[in-house]
Amino acid sequence: MSSAYSFLPWLRRGIATQISADPGSAARAGIEVKLRIDGTPRTAGPTLTQEVGHNVQLYGPGDVIGIDPRAIVRTEPRDWVTNFDPNYLAFIEFYEEDYCWRYSPAVPNGTTGRLAPWLALIVLTEEEFEDAGMPPGRPLPFITVDDLAMLPPPDQVGAFAHVHVNREITSGHTGTNDMAAVLPQLAATLGENPDLACSRLMCPRRLDPVVAYHAFLVPAFETGRLAGLGRDPAGAPGALHSSWSPYSGQPEPGNIPVYHRWSFRTAPTGDFEYLVRLLKPRPPDARVGNRDMDTQEPGAGLPPATPTDPGLDRVLRLGGALKVPESSLSPEELDEQNKYENWDEPYPHPFQTALATLINLSQTYTQEQPLTAHQQIAAGPVDLASVADAGPDPLVTPPLYGRWHALTSRLLTNESGSPLPHPRNWVHELNLDPRFRAAAGIGARVVREHQEEYMQAAWAQIGDVLEANKRIRGAQVAREVSHALHSGHLKTLNQVAPAQVLAMTAPVHSRVVTDAAIAVSGVAGDDAAPLDTAELVSVAAQFARSRIAGAPVSSAMRRQTRPGSRLMRRLPPLGGGGGGDLVQDGGPPPSLLDRMNRDQVRAAPRKVAPPGVTTVDKLESELEGPIIGVTNADEGVSGARGPGGMNATGGTVLVPNPVPGLPHSSDFVISLPGEGVTPHAGGADSPEATRFKQALNAAYGVFNGSAIAGQTPERKAVNLTAIGTGTLDGLHPDRTIPRRVLAGIHHPHSNEMDLSPASDRASPAPRLRALLPTPATMVEAMAYPVIDLPMFQPLIDLSNEFFLPNLNLVPRDSITLLEANQRFIESYMVGLNHEMARELLWREYPTDQRGTPFAQFWDVRGVRSKPGELTEERRERLLDIPPIDTWTAESELGDHDNREINGEKDDELVLVIRGELLKKYPTTVVYAHRAEWLPGPGGTPDPSLGRKLMDLDPAATEPSEDIVKLPLYEAKAAPDIYFFGFDLNEDEARGDSGEHPNDDAGWFFVLKERPGDPRFGLDINREGKLQVWNDLAWPDVLTGPPSGAPRYLKLDASTPALALEAPTAPADAPKQEQYAEDKDILWSAQIGAGDLAYILYQAPVLVAVHAREMLRDG
Repeated sequence: MSSAYSFLPWLRRGIATQISADPGSAARAGIEVKLRIDGTPRTAGPTLTQEVGHNVQLYGPGDVIGIDPRAIVRTEPRDWVTNFDPNYLAFIEFYEEDYCWRYSPAVPNGTTGRLAPWLALIVLTEEEFEDAGMPPGRPLPFITVDDLAMLPPPDQVGAFAHVHVNREITSGHTGTNDMAAVLPQLAATLGENPDLACSRLMCPRRLDPVVAYHAFLVPAFETGRLAGLGRDPAGAPGALHSSWSPYSGQPEPGNIPVYHRWSFRTAPTGDFEYLVRLLKPRPPDARVGNRDMDTQEPGAGLPPATPTDPGLDRVLRLGGALKVPESSLSPEELDEQNKYENWDEPYPHPFQTALATLINLSQTYTQEQPLTAHQQIAAGPVDLASVADAGPDPLVTPPLYGRWHALTSRLLTNESGSPLPHPRNWVHELNLDPRFRAAAGIGARVVREHQEEYMQAAWAQIGDVLEANKRIRGAQVAREVSHALHSGHLKTLNQVAPAQVLAMTAPVHSRVVTDAAIAVSGVAGDDAAPLDTAELVSVAAQFARSRIAGAPVSSAMRRQTRPGSRLMRRLPPLGGGGGGDLVQDGGPPPSLLDRMNRDQVRAAPRKVAPPGVTTVDKLESELEGPIIGVTNADEGVSGARGPGGMNATGGTVLVPNPVPGLPHSSDFVISLPGEGVTPHAGGADSPEATRFKQALNAAYGVFNGSAIAGQTPERKAVNLTAIGTGTLDGLHPDRTIPRRVLAGIHHPHSNEMDLSPASDRASPAPRLRALLPTPATMVEAMAYPVIDLPMFQPLIDLSNEFFLPNLNLVPRDSITLLEANQRFIESYMVGLNHEMARELLWREYPTDQRGTPFAQFWDVRGVRSKPGELTEERRERLLDIPPIDTWTAESELGDHDNREINGEKDDELVLVIRGELLKKYPTTVVYAHRAEWLPGPGGTPDPSLGRKLMDLDPAATEPSEDIVKLPLYEAKAAPDIYFFGFDLNEDEARGDSGEHPNDDAGWFFVLKERPGDPRFGLDINREGKLQVWNDLAWPDVLTGPPSGAPRYLKLDASTPALALEAPTAPADAPKQEQYAEDKDILWSAQIGAGDLAYILYQAPVLVAVHAREMLRDG
């Protein structure tokens, strides 16, 4: 949307711009078209020239019998709107900026600059016309108006048609009648974007409140009326004759064809400006926010909870979600409030001691029989005889609100009667102060009344937690069964026959990691396998480095050597008397693993080629020839397959590189065997010799390096019992079963884990699992739902008095300031969560009763997100309280405002608006704007001149939060009271008095009409002088009382001439800039259409009220 508009009185395009004369009695406008003919004589002589003229008629209203609905882009009000403000004018807009004058036969008026359009907009009530519909043979539907005086003056229709441009293309004010000066700029604007302009046609009728109206787009001229009725337009007295001006012989007078129509209904009197001016700033009544609560007979044998101060009434003051700021209280009222606030001094009050004893009784029942517990109470210092008379039956004790969140089951004293630490913390204050205990009770009542709704939401959020808990319970059973098998069988077997255990566990050896040190423990001397005992390796890797290797425990080998297999039946039994027999007397026979570990059984040697078979090595030896007749430096090199290799015992043979000792040869070339080429020693190496030595040198390096890398160390023995023990430890049920179960369960906070760097681990999985719940203590998952509804609403639904006692004392059409009562809000929220925890347990919901399902008191749906802020981050930031289980034992009620930084304890100011404004205009923009002092003559701030809104940085896309603050939250109490919370306290908002130049100017609270599509009309009434045209009101232009007939904005001899008065008072300073733009326009009968549109345009209204006007000086 553009920040500036321009209004032009009319626009024509094409050949119609040549219309320069009144058509008179003709049915159409015409223009003179001249044709000049030049001729050359056949005989010598001058050229012959002659002009031929002809009057060409243009299409006019009589040629139009309908319009395309797509030409219409907007109607105001829209069809079937039922709350149109009656002080505004109805109008219709067309996409093409010349549409209103395209078929007009008229010429511009030389005095007013107006051009009569070929269309007119009339607005009628249902009683003022008859709908004839569209009879057969008629090109258009039509209506019948019996009294044509009900229609607007026909000669003034041109004043209410204009061109609207969404850009400033005129100098000075944004309405103009000088078309020649602006047409080039208009053409440039439309060339840039054709959507930047439209044409508009208004109806000048003053509407009445709460009336149904019908708007009709009709022909403005008689020729168009006749054409629309299916008659000959030539029967009109003339092209400019109005369609509702009677004449002799007029066919079907009163019948008017309709091009387009819509309907609407007006609202009661009051547009935005009117309603916002009704709001009066007032300091709040001191009684708002509290009411008397009789606690003289609390019941249950408890003593009265009355103030200890004899000067106060025997009642307490019950608060609500809001309270009156202390600065708005008189000294007497503040003194009285403090006395009620300290009603329980000295603490604890006898009522509180007795109530704590009664609440503690529920915990005493868990340790003592009811009769014994009752006798202990009766013997105590508090007289609770009615409780003691209960006998052996337990009593239903009052709830201890927040007991699961605070992990406490007693108040004031412990089981031994000793005082508890922090006896005045939030748990004690909430449960022992009747004011806050009542608030918690109201919260519990809300949950009981909405329990089905809340539980439905809770079950919808639980997701797969129930299935996960089912798996965990099954895993717990599996772990116990596996414990019996692991401890009772496998561990015992490992002590007797570890090889059998290792054979059984072979399929998982590659996945079980143990300390390498256990593999060589118990193996002495050089027989031990050379392992790095500081590393963690798999069991399979340990076997691969030992004499056993991996084959004996492979699945194929296990099938071959299992008892009863064909191979084992054919083999002779162990213990047959051979010298290698390892069987001990009475002991089990040794297994294959035992015998291989003791080097009594080895794997078969590698196959070698039989003698006489030609091999690659032999072929290479036969083809090898001398190198320039020089004997190799080392014997055996010329016969070896490469420079390095393995000896007969498997050791590595490394041959020194002979290349540095080779002689130089200047004629060395590479040749094939048998070519007879013999190089000679001496001289510098030929290029080919240099390259050959380089390649040979690299080959020796590769061969020797490969020989080293390919060497296989000697395999030695390992401790089978130790490896078996390590394997069983890795397969312990406390490790394997929880890890398998948790691997299939998504942990909700896994993305928040601070994992160690990747270089510290082989993969992230073990670290991730380590951060999940401890496998050895695998328990079911506990959860709680998140119900982020604004919980002030069910509180108001119970009663407005619960939300804000004495709310009725907020006057109608008023605006004032209150403070959030954080202690009441926290008490209410604890009651909600406490009762919800009980309900979750009752419904067998998987919960530990310590969650905070309800953390949102105010409505924050209208609060904008910060740049880049995630949805969950925004939700957490805007919560009214943090999780209750995080409240410390030292904190007090009122310390848990989630929005306060670093635990600050400032109650936010809440703007309270009561009236019809927000009810009718719910999109009103409400915000706080920092004030500054008006500048004095020298430009420096002068507090004596008053305050104004601080100027914004025009280059900034968003105003700074130090200058503009949007509401933190909202609330509404039916039918017409609205609340907006701000991050301001009363001292900040009030500011300083202005006695010193550097005093803080405080803050304004602003109500701003949300900018939208342009609207046109006049104010309902005006207060003060007419200093800008935006203040022009209907009484200024309509004289006399309503007569019952339609009233129109007329521009004739009766029109009063109006001019603006210059604003001079300091309070009128905001109007001075606008006055400079408006002063050149005069209201008169001769006003142009562009200037009239400029005056009738209704700019969005902004009203700013300083906090000082809503806070009483105490």
